Amino acid sequence: MKDNLKEAKIRAKKLRELISYHIKKYHTEDSPEISDESYDSLVNELVSIEEKYPEIVVSNSPTRRVGGEPLLFFEKIKHEIPQWSFDNVFDKDELIEWENKIKRYLYKYDKAQKL
Repeated sequence: MKDNLKEAKIRAKKLRELISYHIKKYHTEDSPEISDESYDSLVNELVSIEEKYPEIVVSNSPTRRVGGEPLLFFEKIKHEIPQWSFDNVFDKDELIEWENKIKRYLYKYDKAQKL
């Protein structure tokens, strides 16, 4: 068990460094080096490790924040309706779950508009 924890700490540290590097390349430098799918796989692996070993979670983990520093020329805009991605959907069941989430949101949105 201790060996598994030690291996998890080492892998989590490497994943945090790698993910942080790719966050900077994507968000700050506008120069991504890997596909979104590859990036999502790295994040999902780190999430899985941190869920299994919550005692190794650190406050500055990429799983505890969204994105990175945006490029200076980006302007902030406010969307009336949230702009969602596919939330890291990798298979049919996850796509169906995402679709149901959207339908629940739209139902609430439509109901609120009628008030």
